[in-house]
Amino acid sequence: MSFTSTRVAWSVTRSGWDERTSTPARLRRYSPAMEPPLRVDQEAVTEDGCRITVCGEVDIATVGGLRAALTDAITGPHIRIVILDLKHVTFMDASGVEALVVAQALAADRGRVIQVERWSPRVIHLLQLCGVADDFGLSAAA
Repeated sequence: MSFTSTRVAWSVTRSGWDERTSTPARLRRYSPAMEPPLRVDQEAVTEDGCRITVCGEVDIATVGGLRAALTDAITGPHIRIVILDLKHVTFMDASGVEALVVAQALAADRGRVIQVERWSPRVIHLLQLCGVADDFGLSAAA
């Protein structure tokens, strides 16, 4: 959960509780100079292809950036192939899985291809747990 003011963002630990004392966790202060929890970069790699590189945490608070990048790439007039690099994803929850599944369905409807170039072990494990690993070309043994 994040609370944003003009210059400083606040966040509560993922569980919301300090496990040492069993009390609500204190807010952690993030300054603008700190790295954001999610970075999504898009670059053209060929005339009809682009690469989307995702770094950081993909969760309910940050998934909008990933959704927007995927949708823009898939619906772009000249894009046929979207190469996705998930190697540097440190955390992903169900909202991230949903974004990937919805993007893949949108790409299929438009005759486009999403090709995942690199995977984070955490993402592989999550997709296997959700039962969609095969949909992304990951074998159960990956």
